[in-house]
Amino acid sequence: MPQVIAGQGTDLTKTVSQLVMELLQNNWPTSAFDPLKTDVKFGTDTWDDYGDIQIHVNPDRGSSMPTTIGWRYSQVTDPVRINLFMRANQEQIPVNSGNAQRKIEEIVKDNAASLGQGVQILRWDGWEQPFFDSNIKDTWHAIARASAVYWKVKV
Repeated sequence: MPQVIAGQGTDLTKTVSQLVMELLQNNWPTSAFDPLKTDVKFGTDTWDDYGDIQIHVNPDRGSSMPTTIGWRYSQVTDPVRINLFMRANQEQIPVNSGNAQRKIEEIVKDNAASLGQGVQILRWDGWEQPFFDSNIKDTWHAIARASAVYWKVKV
């Protein structure tokens, strides 16, 4: 029996990772901010060594919790990892990394109910400690997590 988003009649047409990446990209400042939208590469993959600042949104492990006997309705929690990569040939985290982290958090929190497609809320789950990624030359890496929450129904 297929499941669809409650109240929508269809399933998601894009992944939550894609929706969150587009949310960040569409709301990133184009002026009077460091880093500007033109300085940031947005994607749903990983660091590709193109440019100095990249934000990639990737799926994390999700869960589906049935809420009625017979599993007709399920609450779905679909978490994503938001990866902020900043190239910096230095031991100290780049100054504008804090700006980028705050802007990502602000965009998610300000648009918590704006993902669309039947997603009820985008919950902010917080940042991990930024680290100098030894697997990627001269790059700082910060990881945040957010979770989309929505309901599915069997049709």
